Amino acid sequence: MNAKRYMYVERIITVLIFIVSPFLSFPLIVRSLFERQKFGVFMFALFMGLIGLLYTPSGDLYRYHLMFHLYAHSSWKMLFVGEQNLDFLLNILSYFFGHLGFHSDIIRFIYNFLGFYLLGDLSLKLYRNNIEYFSNNKMFGVLLLLILLLPAYSFEAYLTRFRLSAVFFVYGVYFIIILQRKVGYFWLFLAGINHWSFVFFILALILVRCGFLNVSRTKFLLIVLTFIFIGLSFTTVLSNFSFFSGLMNRINSYDTSNYMNAVRDGDASVKFMYLIMLQTFLPLFFVIFYCFYYNKFSPYNSLINVFILLALLNPWFSTVQIRYMSVVVFFIKIVTISTFKGDKDVLKKMIWLVRISFLLFLISIYSSRTSLKVGYVSKICTSSFIELVQFHYTDEWINSNINARGDLKKSMK
Repeated sequence: MNAKRYMYVERIITVLIFIVSPFLSFPLIVRSLFERQKFGVFMFALFMGLIGLLYTPSGDLYRYHLMFHLYAHSSWKMLFVGEQNLDFLLNILSYFFGHLGFHSDIIRFIYNFLGFYLLGDLSLKLYRNNIEYFSNNKMFGVLLLLILLLPAYSFEAYLTRFRLSAVFFVYGVYFIIILQRKVGYFWLFLAGINHWSFVFFILALILVRCGFLNVSRTKFLLIVLTFIFIGLSFTTVLSNFSFFSGLMNRINSYDTSNYMNAVRDGDASVKFMYLIMLQTFLPLFFVIFYCFYYNKFSPYNSLINVFILLALLNPWFSTVQIRYMSVVVFFIKIVTISTFKGDKDVLKKMIWLVRISFLLFLISIYSSRTSLKVGYVSKICTSSFIELVQFHYTDEWINSNINARGDLKKSMK
């Protein structure tokens, strides 16, 4: 049997096992991933889509559940009305799938599938565009997948609008900046209509295209220290302009501080404080890594510089800063891979990026432990594909386990 026919047989076997038990097919999916097959990327994304389907609909996901029911029973004229008119992709998906008779869980499946598929596809593009350097280094291929596919900031991975928009944006910028292809603007558009905050990243990208902040390492560090010292806040600047009043209302609807909100709600603890501090400070190791090897990242310095400053413009320990810093980390990872060029020294540094990513991943699992315990993610181990796609959280389960704010009820903790 020749290699091509063997590959097709292996794919058929993988699909058949996946239908019977996605969990049992996972080793074969990982094997396809490590062999850098697009089939492996698709099957892995499908597996993670099922994980998203089973994940507990709490927090932002609970609000998506409510929005789904709102638009599933509304006229199309409602799609662009109200506070959500700045980012209406979720409205459209809710309207479309709701009117087709799907449950709200389909949104989690779509978001997680798209997030992992696009990142997997990006990893293949990074590999193939640098194949002359990577073909003789199998370790690099494994590291590349681990760096990009580990959901470092949350076990929720790409279930939320911001995180999926981050993938859209990174994917688009890769096409525009590195591949010099205009199709990237389509992905930037999707990022903006899925989460309004990416308007600022798109504006930052325009500044980059104009050569803004293309400065030496010394000048950049001085700018960063100045921003930190004067404590300049993004919201403070925008609040001085009446033009941004609508946008300011959206910004103020977000938590100003994860820890302070926990204190307000009586949920603060030493463990929680350490968790927020780790989520805030561990990504700074990526920034330190970037600054230390600043010259190796040329000609992408301007791009990363602007995004770092955009993150630092937000209050420390805030939800917005942690989210914005995740986008910075994305780009540092991608630029590190793009500038590999067979450099063994860079390969060693990539191992450190994997270690930090894995540590953040473990922290995310710990922070999601209640959702994992209460929900039905474990069904992935015992159910067939048909059983899983038919699964949904009932209104009775949601009303019994989730309060009006979208939090898991304290009795469940």
